[in-house]
Order: sequence, then structure tokens, then C-alpha cells
Amino acid sequence: MPYGFPSGAELRFRICFMEGHAVDLQQALYSQYGTTEVEQFKHSFRGSHIASIDAFLAKRPEFSTIGKYAIAHELCKKEIPEYLGIPVIPDDDWYFRLWNALMADVHNLEQFRLNNIKIVTFNYDRSLEAYLDISIQNTFKLSPEDSLKEVQKMKIIHVYGSLGNYGFDSINSRGYHPDVAADKLHVAAKGIRVIPETRDDDIAFNEVYKWFYTAARVVILGFGFDDLNVKRLGFAKALSDRAFDPPVEILASTWGMSEAEAEVARIIMIAPNSSRCIWKTSNARNLETLRNNAGILR
Repeated sequence: MPYGFPSGAELRFRICFMEGHAVDLQQALYSQYGTTEVEQFKHSFRGSHIASIDAFLAKRPEFSTIGKYAIAHELCKKEIPEYLGIPVIPDDDWYFRLWNALMADVHNLEQFRLNNIKIVTFNYDRSLEAYLDISIQNTFKLSPEDSLKEVQKMKIIHVYGSLGNYGFDSINSRGYHPDVAADKLHVAAKGIRVIPETRDDDIAFNEVYKWFYTAARVVILGFGFDDLNVKRLGFAKALSDRAFDPPVEILASTWGMSEAEAEVARIIMIAPNSSRCIWKTSNARNLETLRNNAGILR
């Protein structure tokens, strides 16, 4: 959200009430799928009262194609490079904090490559990749081609896919710009996976489990702690399988959650392995969470 993207609630509202609040989306869907199918999709989603488009598509897979196109349309047009430098929520510019932590005591590209950070995201957008690309390109005076290669070397997993591969080097790639041409939206929609299309033994989630198994520190930001997503992450299993010390340091932002909800999040994430980790929560936004726990990024 600091970089211009809608919350899940806002995305739901724009799709459900597109006739008054996202006319450009309605026109794009009409041209691709026809009025009847679009109206059936819109009214079914609205009447379901399901909180998110992803959760709705999990229960109504017949709308998967049109639903992914709607998601792609609303998110692709928000991939605005200027917002990476001047966030729409300036006091939550946590990418800036992360980048400067990665650059601490770094004097050249070789030293930068020694950063041992792994990133797991449930988001479809590629704003972090774009931010890192711009930062690497300008910090180390690289060409767009060379900076893209550096970003592609970084360990970033979109567990439910993304709006196309970040870059310009394949037919399944998209640059970071608000292009909503039909051909670009089809590339973006093709890259999205919704919950039923992902198995518990999925390759991406298996890799995430390995990362958790060896992690010394874990930072959880902007996560909803959905039961199925937590199960697929396999963090509790990774803790249980570990046979070595020291315990894992975990910092979790629980912004907007009640004490009871935060406790449920703790239980489903780490139980019954509490002794194998140091669990700390922060009822604050992402940037404030990192600032108040500066040592977690060391």
C-alpha cells in the first residue's frame, strides 16, 4: 500500500462495484469476456460477501480466468515507478529502510552479493524487484541489462505467482509500468495462481520450507496469517525438524490485530515449538516495526 497498491478490501470494492468506481475495468472486461459473463462474475462476487477476490476464486473456479484478468488490470495500472521514490504513504517507506540495511558496510557489487536475505511474498506485484533494480542500477552504475541480472540472482519467491516475470527478457516478462494493454494483461493474468491451483507439495513452498529450516532471523510484514497459507509455509514444521541452536528470532507485525488475534497468529505459526524460537510482535506498520527493532536486519 505505501507504493500505490490497493488493500484487499479496496480491490474487492472496485471489482464488486466497477460500474461506479472502476469503469475502465468494466470496459476492459466487457471487451474480453462479454457483458453477460462479466455481470455474472461481478454479482456473484458481490453477493458472496467473501472478503477477498482470491478466496472467492478458490470457491468459484469457473470465474478463475476472468477474476485473474480483473486482478491483473487493477494491479498492473498501479505499477507506477514514481511511487517507489515518492511513496503515497511516506511514513511507511520500508523498502528504503531495507535497502539501506542491505547497503550497510557495502562498498562494491561483490560485497552486496554477500547479503544473505531471502524474501517470501504472497503479493502479485513486482514493486520490490523494481525498487531493488532501480537502486542497484544507480548505486553501482550498471546498465539496465546488468542490474536486472543482479535482481534475478536474488532469492525472491512469489508463492502464488506474480504479474509476469519482472524484466524484459522473455515473452512472459513485463517491465514495471502501468500498461493495461490487453496483451500485457494476459501475460500478467497468466502469472497469477490462486489457492486451489497450489498444492501443499508445491515446489515454491518446498523451497520456502528449506529457507525457514536454516533461518537465523525471520521478519513477517503485512501478513494476514490465513490458516491455509500458514500451513503451506511450513514454518512450524521447519521449527520442529530443526535439531540445532540457537533459537530462531522472529519479528511479526500484527498491525491492526487485537491481542487475541495476535495470539492466534503466534499459535498457528509456531506451536508447539515455542522453545525453539524467540517470538516478538509489533502492533505497528512495516517501517515502524523495523525501526523499533533495528537489530533484526543486522
